[in-house]
Amino acid sequence: MSHKPSLIVVEWEDIESNSAWVDMKDISRCQTWKCTSVGWRLPSDKGTLRIAACRSEGNKKVTDITTIPRGCVRNIRRLE
Repeated sequence: MSHKPSLIVVEWEDIESNSAWVDMKDISRCQTWKCTSVGWRLPSDKGTLRIAACRSEGNKKVTDITTIPRGCVRNIRRLE
């Protein structure tokens, strides 16, 4: 990895999907979910934000990568 990752808290909104038959009167129960993730910020692109839960010494390897669409990101706060 060519850059030093920073530790961040990401607040984001996740979707809900339901493939079961639902009465029209009950569709308001389907909603989005407010989520919070903590991780090491990784190189990302214009449409996504990537974080890793763990990194190796020297930042050579990462694991448990989460890719979040930028449109779902509500807030990013740097911890370190």
